[in-house]
Parts: sequence; C-alpha cells; structure tokens
Amino acid sequence: MGTPISRIEKEFILNALFEKGMAIGIHGDKREGSGKVLALANDVLTIGVPGGGDFSQFHQGEEVRIFFTYYEQVMTFISTIEEINDNELVLTIPDAVYKKLQRKYERIPSPGGAVISFVIEEERVQLDFPKSEEYDPVEIPQASKTFNSEELADLIDAFRNSVNSFCTANEIKMFREQKPETVEEKLVARTGRILYLPSVLKGLPEDPMGLSIITRGSFFDDEFELTQDKLPEYLKDRQALGIQSEVFCPILYHEYTVGYIRLLSTNPSLLITVDHVRKVKEFSKILAYSLKLNGYFEEEVPPEEYNPTIIDLSASGMLFGHPSEKLNDLVMLYTDLSVQMRIGDRSLTIESRIMRKFEGPKMTYYGLQFLDIQPEDFRFLFDFIYGRQFTLEDADLWEGGATPPKLEL
Repeated sequence: MGTPISRIEKEFILNALFEKGMAIGIHGDKREGSGKVLALANDVLTIGVPGGGDFSQFHQGEEVRIFFTYYEQVMTFISTIEEINDNELVLTIPDAVYKKLQRKYERIPSPGGAVISFVIEEERVQLDFPKSEEYDPVEIPQASKTFNSEELADLIDAFRNSVNSFCTANEIKMFREQKPETVEEKLVARTGRILYLPSVLKGLPEDPMGLSIITRGSFFDDEFELTQDKLPEYLKDRQALGIQSEVFCPILYHEYTVGYIRLLSTNPSLLITVDHVRKVKEFSKILAYSLKLNGYFEEEVPPEEYNPTIIDLSASGMLFGHPSEKLNDLVMLYTDLSVQMRIGDRSLTIESRIMRKFEGPKMTYYGLQFLDIQPEDFRFLFDFIYGRQFTLEDADLWEGGATPPKLEL
C-alpha cells in the first residue's frame, strides 16, 4: 500500500485537511465521490461539499478509501462511514495514513462474484520407494553421445557396453519389489549420495569431487552403526571379498531413491575413476527420465488444484489466503503461478508472481502481482473492480492519481 506515517504526523495532516479545506477523493464499492473535511472531532471526520453535495451512492457502515494530495504527494487512509446526514459523511478517524504509494492500481476488499484457482506446476509424486535426503526434479536430460536411446532395453545395453572396459561387474537394482538390505544400499538410499571407493587401499575420497559423494569425513551413521573408527574394518571386509574399487550410484526420482547402479572391479590395475563415476551419474539421470517415459512410476499424483480466498483485489494484483500447509511449503517468494479467475461466465488466465507472503493465525497470506493478462481481459477486470472503464489517465498514473515512482536501475 505504501509507507505509514507517524501518529503525530497523522494528526498534523488530518488537521491540515480541515484547516486548509483540501480536496479529497472518496472511493467505495464501485463508487467514487469527492469533498472536503468540514469538521474534525476526536473520533470522527465530517466530509461534505460546500454549498451541498450528494453522497447517496454510499451507505452507512461502508468501508471507504480516502485519497488526497499533500504537498504534491498522494496519501491515503481507510475509514468507515458512521453516518450520512444532510448530504454529509461522518467517518471514523483512521488508524493509519499512508504515503509513498507503491501500487499501480487501487486495491479494494474482495468483490463478490470473483473466484480464483491455480495448480502448482511442480510435479509432486507419492511412491512406495525409500525417501532420500537429496531431490532431483527428473527434467529432460542433456543430449548424450553414449546414452541417447529412447528404448529402455537399448539404453541399459548401451550402458553395460560402455562400462565393461573399466569394471569387472555391474548391476542395476530397483527398490520396487525389494527394499534396501545391505549397509551400502541403506546408506545410498537414505542419503541419495554416491558411495564411491576409488581403491580399498586408499579408502574413501576426502572431498565430493564436484559430485554428490559420501566422503571420508561423512562416512558414519548411528542407525547403521557406521563410525569413523570402523572405516578401516569396512575397507578390510571389502578387500576380503576381492573388491578393489567400487561405486554405488543412487537413481533419484524427485524425493525418492528408486534404485541404484553398482560397478565393481576385482582387478587391482583396473580401478574406477572419477570420470567413470561422472558417466554413471549421467546415466542414472537419463535412466530415471526413461523410466518415467515408459510408465514405470504409476503412483504419480497429478498437480493439485487450489481455490484460495481472495482478501483484496486490484487491476494489478491481489492478496489471497489459504490454510494449506502443503501450499505453504510449495509456494515461495517469486514463485510464478498461472491463475484462473472466473467472474460470472467469463474465465480469465493471468500469469502472476508471488511478491509477498506472511503467516496468519489460521492461514497463510500471499501477495500476487499480475505479470501478463490479455488486454480485453484487463479492461473487463478493471470495469468489474472499479465500476468504470479504463482510461489513459489510469495508464499514466498510479493508485489514487499518484505519480509513478522513479525506477532505480
């Protein structure tokens, strides 16, 4: 809305409105009027027009928005009509007066007859797979010279052929029928990170190497009884199995670890390098996307539609509220939404962005800025909100006739 002025400044300005007979604009529900402050008491303002005026378009108990210009600065406050007597309005003293108005168009309390809905574009899934600490949106992967087959069977064959030169065994295991059982499976499934053993003689890496790798310093978990002092014993056990180098790479699908890819080498002169791990990671992303295309994940939940409550509305944005905690988690500042607004038989599509968000006692409130709307829809919306046609003056000025603020480039 703008910047609230201090209590002392508010009292001074209200007195100036009365003493100087400054003109004010009165905006109600699709109604506008004008007048001056004829009297100022401790708790009310009396508004009228010298020589007589007509305020029959307003009614007792109505909330109105007052606009006035004070030293070339448009200010505003909200008040309630206490009485309508002899063509005069008696208004309550406002709690606050605002300057430096920041809205393009005046925002009014929620008008009847307008409802909105939207869906969250980010796809959410609910699957019977282990939850991971990592998240992968499973987007269209970048083109790969090695893994470019759309057929799932051909893709897996291409992978196996590509890794045979640097490992002695490989496997792909999914967690659909069989859940994680071994320490390695449980660790990879829960963390969503790569367990990489470059060499049983050198141990685990000291840094993640630009990948999501479980490092030497992070190789511990109370649940699996993996501690730093047990790391040498763990490496000795792997060596006893004949393993010289090994990698477990999780297959991530949104917030789930749906399986993993394992490579191992039993040849001391054939060790798995970081470049090999990058190739496995690349394949895991392509495999997840291919599984999606082939209908492997049947439990996907379609995007949920939300029907929030409009708190107030302008031709350039709105404030709405919704009690959903899930929506609160999904929608952050600067989230873009495609809002469907229905007014009577007309449906408007408005591309919008969340610019404010704050918590209330029963719901979360979201300030929405309109980014793109069809011109004919905008004119229809403007007339619906303000009860008049859009003019060139409305295009040039801001809320209440304020001069547009200077842009800080």
